[in-house]
Amino acid sequence: MPPPSLIADHASELERIFEEHAGEDKKLQPAELTPALVAMGVQLTPAEMRDTLARVDADGDGELDFDEFASIFEIGSLREVFDEMDADKSGFIDEHELRLALNELGYQASKRDVLNMMSRVDADGDG
Repeated sequence: MPPPSLIADHASELERIFEEHAGEDKKLQPAELTPALVAMGVQLTPAEMRDTLARVDADGDGELDFDEFASIFEIGSLREVFDEMDADKSGFIDEHELRLALNELGYQASKRDVLNMMSRVDADGDG
């Protein structure tokens, strides 16, 4: 489920659009998802739509309930954060970029701290 702040900030709009486009079963079919996203200002290619549906369809039924629909916007927010941290636009976050991001958030992390963090989440060491 998306972070509480995202739901609080956009709950009424998300609910309104979901209800306008969902069927009687209170789920969005793939064909209903595109117009619902367009109503939210999101336009995806067919490949992006398939990828998004695969990532957020938690129960794998090929339809989205409200929580699954709302989680699309969490993914978008996370991608924006990643892109902002990826200063050189390499598609990876290296030690220097992570350290800069932490410093901007007010954390004074040492190189050792950052390398330790990265070793915990970057299993193949590619950034």
